Amino acid sequence: MLFLIFSGVLQDLNNEIDKLTQKISNYVVIVNANAGKGTGTIINENNIITSGIFSFGEEVEIIFKNGKKMKGKITGYDEFSGITLIEVKSKLVPPEKSSRIQERSLCIVYGNSLGRLGTIGIGVIESSKNTYNVIVPLNLGNNGSGVFDIDGKLIGIIGGIFSSLKDEKKGNENIRFFAQGNIAFIIPNNLIERIIEKIKTYGTIKRGYLGISVDYIDKNVVIKEVAKNSPAENFGLKVGDKIISINGRKVTSLDFLIDEISTMESGTIVKLSIIRGFTKREISVILGEKPTSNFGDDYIIKGYENQ
Repeated sequence: MLFLIFSGVLQDLNNEIDKLTQKISNYVVIVNANAGKGTGTIINENNIITSGIFSFGEEVEIIFKNGKKMKGKITGYDEFSGITLIEVKSKLVPPEKSSRIQERSLCIVYGNSLGRLGTIGIGVIESSKNTYNVIVPLNLGNNGSGVFDIDGKLIGIIGGIFSSLKDEKKGNENIRFFAQGNIAFIIPNNLIERIIEKIKTYGTIKRGYLGISVDYIDKNVVIKEVAKNSPAENFGLKVGDKIISINGRKVTSLDFLIDEISTMESGTIVKLSIIRGFTKREISVILGEKPTSNFGDDYIIKGYENQ
């Protein structure tokens, strides 16, 4: 009797997942670019977004689940988040969006793998250090996949994968390709909308650049390297300085410092409290624009499926 009840519950769950998959499959596409295939998610009536680095102005092919194809064009990107904006001339039907991400809630990830749409993963959303992650089986080509709640509303897109495998396939020097992974970043709707707004205006986002490499030693964020001719060097930061606060906010981790700097634009004045030797100092730095050539060295960024 218990087996029959349990079997019935599983069958009902399977039916609900099938219905949900049919619904969300209309909002996710394959992006066929010169360097390979990736996953794109419809974000509004004229735009699709993906996650990965494509060439600005590149013409791409958009392939829908039903086999329909259309042309798209890369109109801008954000190097830090990996968000790439694709514009199409045809009118698209975007999904309804969820206004917030609820931690420990179920979600479904739908995307492309090995050149075919239909890869799904069901996971639980977790938050860590101001980011949202989901643990689901993911493979090359899944970056840019739509993340939906159980009502079929778009939560965000997959922005990157942490892989337990050490082997990497090196392609474009600005991208690191991972064989597979199962812990993924979610780029939420509210962040996507802010990024898209700036991409449409400027073509990209001019992220703030300080020009330091840091280590976390004895619960302190310590500068281990200062780039030549960088804002950090020009305004007097030195190797060995301990950064204890930024704009009055205590620096508690490497991630915190990176998040703070990366959300600021070039030209922003940043007030740093540091300890040099046994002396506390206050240093103000005007952030520069992050050099593109440094991008792949500083961040492990999602790649797309290379074929």
